Amino acid sequence: MNKDGYGGATDWLLLYEREFKRSGWVEINAHKFLNKYRVREDYIRLGHGIWVKAKELFSCNYADAFEAVERTSEHRLGDKYERHDVKENYNYRV
Repeated sequence: MNKDGYGGATDWLLLYEREFKRSGWVEINAHKFLNKYRVREDYIRLGHGIWVKAKELFSCNYADAFEAVERTSEHRLGDKYERHDVKENYNYRV
C-alpha cells in the first residue's frame, strides 16, 4: 500500500493481522459492516503515474474496523497480531 501510495498515503501501518479461512468472505462482510464509513479517493498510483480510485478506504476508528473483522470469529485461524499501542493511538475517526 505504501509502495503504490494507496489512497494518496504513504504512511500506512499494520495495526492488526490474522489469518482466516474463507478470507474473501470475511473481507466482503467486513466491508458491508463498515459501508457507512466508506470513502472513495482518487489518487495517482506511485511508480505508474496513473489515476486510480481507491474503493477500500473507511473513515472509522480502530474499534469499528476490528469489530468488523473479528465478528466473523467462526472463521479465525491462529493468533492475531495487534500493534502494541493501537487502542491508545488509533481509536479515532478521521
